[in-house]
Amino acid sequence: RKFLARAEEIINEAHADPDFNVEKLSEMMAMSRSSFYRKFKDLTGLTAADYIRKVRLKKASSLLKHEQLPVNQISEQVGFRSVAHFRKCFKDEFGRNPGGWVK
Repeated sequence: RKFLARAEEIINEAHADPDFNVEKLSEMMAMSRSSFYRKFKDLTGLTAADYIRKVRLKKASSLLKHEQLPVNQISEQVGFRSVAHFRKCFKDEFGRNPGGWVK
């Protein structure tokens, strides 16, 4: 539990950084990338990259519901470099594009 709690804390603090990735997360957890990957996958059933993306998209869905910001600003705030990639990932995760999610 401590491992996952710490990993989630780090992800939540750094989710807006587009350069934040599994390598940086494993460094911040003081583990090698491969050891971190195995442990994270065993505990969650997800890859760390998938989990980071889910955290970002969950934050984006919250922002879309509660903020009056354009999709491109929200995608930047949650760490996506490309709005097109953000839209694709959002639709894959929630079944609707970000614009449809607000409605």
